[in-house]
Amino acid sequence: MSSGVWEGERSEPEKDRYSFSNLPVQARMFLKLVAIALVLLPAILVLDRIYLMVKERENYYHQTAQEIAHLWGKEQVIKGPVLSVPFQSKDGRRSYVHILPEKLRIEGDLDPEIRQRGIFEAVVYRTELSVNGHFSLKRIQDSLAKINASQVFYEQSFVGIGISDTHSLNGSSGFSVDGKQRELRANSGASGLLGNGIHVDYSLSPERSNDEISFKEKLKLNGAQSLKIAAVGAQTDVLLKAPWKDPTFVGRHLPVAKEVSEQGFTAHWDISHLGQTFGRVVLPGQNTVVKDKLIASSFGVKLHQPVSPYRLVVRAIKYGLLFLVVTFGFYFLSEMTTRHPVHLVQYLVLSAPLCLFFLLLLSMAEHFGFVPAYLAGSAIVITMASAYTLSVLASKKKAILSAVSLAGLYAALFFMLKEQDYSLLFGTFTLVALTAVFMWATKDLTWMSSKVQE
Repeated sequence: MSSGVWEGERSEPEKDRYSFSNLPVQARMFLKLVAIALVLLPAILVLDRIYLMVKERENYYHQTAQEIAHLWGKEQVIKGPVLSVPFQSKDGRRSYVHILPEKLRIEGDLDPEIRQRGIFEAVVYRTELSVNGHFSLKRIQDSLAKINASQVFYEQSFVGIGISDTHSLNGSSGFSVDGKQRELRANSGASGLLGNGIHVDYSLSPERSNDEISFKEKLKLNGAQSLKIAAVGAQTDVLLKAPWKDPTFVGRHLPVAKEVSEQGFTAHWDISHLGQTFGRVVLPGQNTVVKDKLIASSFGVKLHQPVSPYRLVVRAIKYGLLFLVVTFGFYFLSEMTTRHPVHLVQYLVLSAPLCLFFLLLLSMAEHFGFVPAYLAGSAIVITMASAYTLSVLASKKKAILSAVSLAGLYAALFFMLKEQDYSLLFGTFTLVALTAVFMWATKDLTWMSSKVQE
């Protein structure tokens, strides 16, 4: 044992040689950046948990909307009317030939309303559709001649119309064929082609002189979110109206004319069969294929709700890392250019309000709407972050600069969330501007850090 120091024990000067403050400036900067990056990991995990919570709430919202729709009426798709004629083939099997209308005109007024369950909402509607048009007797006779039927049961013919959700059918003020009222019956009679629906029996007379077999019907329906109509006519003419200012026109065909205002919309479709991929006659064995093509040909309107807050919050969370990096970068530059070092725990504490902003946004947007929630949440976070900056850096100038920087970031994020068409362009220029600011702020970083060390 020596007289001054125990064996294996370093002297105080030797200990100081390995202290963080005695490391070269470049080494200290590198280690601090690595440590700050590690501090970001818990914040990123918190953002991920908030993202999962938002998706869970969004799923619950959609589930609630579907439950409301299930009780009121689902999205409606109208297919038809279609005239079905039974016949017997030479091998004794009974089949049907289905004739699509030559002319189909549908007019409807939708009466939308908002249904609520708790804090969640769903758009539903009532509508009365006026359906009229005619079939061609000659087309029926030509089709039956081609299949060479051994016997045709004209008297057992029927006219069916497909309605995707029949439980929301409120009735019909009359279904007439050839100018005579017919008794409505359950199911479409041609489920393989039309699915669910209703039909009326019609005894077809092949010796009649008039080639046109007219039909007229008024349907009263409940539905939710959208109404679509299959383009089954050789000429399909549809006119829909509703006092709803945010319609979205969906399906294969867009309206040839439309008017949208604060009072509502009017839309008119005029569609020819020349653009369709199915013929005017559906023969045995073609039901499934034509049914899919009828659904694919459908068009209509969706009563669009303002974007749900969940989608906007999800998009906002994707920018959460940018907020953390910019704020941590501001603190790091302040630390390198002043004599006020910032502890890693203070970086971690600073990340808390930046992450909690998105939780505040979610919770308040469900009750008050997205815009009030965004303004209130950003004001709370900016106040907390700037007050903490004043305490940590002991500089009013730095605190004001921190508040202005965060306010600018939140304003930029709000613009990108609300203006989707320009979000990529604006976001790119924002990143370029931030990069330029950091490049300018770090151009003399080594010199300034050395000066601080001295």
